[in-house]
Amino acid sequence: MSIQWALVFFLLLVGWGCGVYAASVVTVDWMGRARQIRLVSMIASLILLAVGGFVSVLHLGRPSRIFLALSKPKSGIFLEALLISLLGFVIIIYIIALKRNASDQTLKIIGTIGLIPAVILAFAIGNTYTLASRPAWDTILLPLNYFVSAAVMGTVTVSVIAARSKNADKSDVILLNRAVFISLLLQAVMIFAYLIYLGAAPFPDESRSVGRILAGDLAPLFWAGIVVLGLIVPVILTAETKKKESEFRVLLMKVQISLVCILAGGIAFRVMMFAIGTGIKNYFNVLS
Repeated sequence: MSIQWALVFFLLLVGWGCGVYAASVVTVDWMGRARQIRLVSMIASLILLAVGGFVSVLHLGRPSRIFLALSKPKSGIFLEALLISLLGFVIIIYIIALKRNASDQTLKIIGTIGLIPAVILAFAIGNTYTLASRPAWDTILLPLNYFVSAAVMGTVTVSVIAARSKNADKSDVILLNRAVFISLLLQAVMIFAYLIYLGAAPFPDESRSVGRILAGDLAPLFWAGIVVLGLIVPVILTAETKKKESEFRVLLMKVQISLVCILAGGIAFRVMMFAIGTGIKNYFNVLS
């Protein structure tokens, strides 16, 4: 299957935006840490969601086609657009409340309400592609991979924002890095589980086989992009060491490199998804 680049970046940006929002709310409003990142993280989440939604419209060829898609409430596009709009609305309300010096409790309530569309959207953008006609996609492991990916991207981004903030607290960054480390391990498990599914998926075909991913033409993308850049490098950079960092700038450099590597790995996984998303052959047409 050809790579749908507009959808690759739609999946990346929207999941990233959901992750940044959720990580910010959990860190700031639930845990009471790194309060200085509130505004920046919310603006970043809003921009990511907006750009991601715009990119998805480009996939339709003509922007006018979005109105046809939105006229069908049962379609995946309608659900995604609704959730993006709801989350964007909540973020705007949060920013307004923050600018008006609302209490921490008020901001916590608003932020928690926004977690509902954020969590659903992070899962829904992947669930849209669970199609029975494409065996490599016909599993709940696909949206779960995107859900965990959103958590990884969001947490490491909030870590970078916290590290670069004016009143940065080293303990906040270390705490966030610990969350990134744990979520990366979970992502590794989900990717391994997805490979197991591909090995046992119905209607086996070389175009979507595990062999193609591990040792075929997709091997460089998988090993270099997903495994090395997306998992191993950020795991090493975010892992705690017995010797504490002597300089804060070293910690900042590590989280920034981790963010770049995780985004590269995220793109690689989404490209691989489309590469193996071949459909079931129509044997009746072949025989005829």
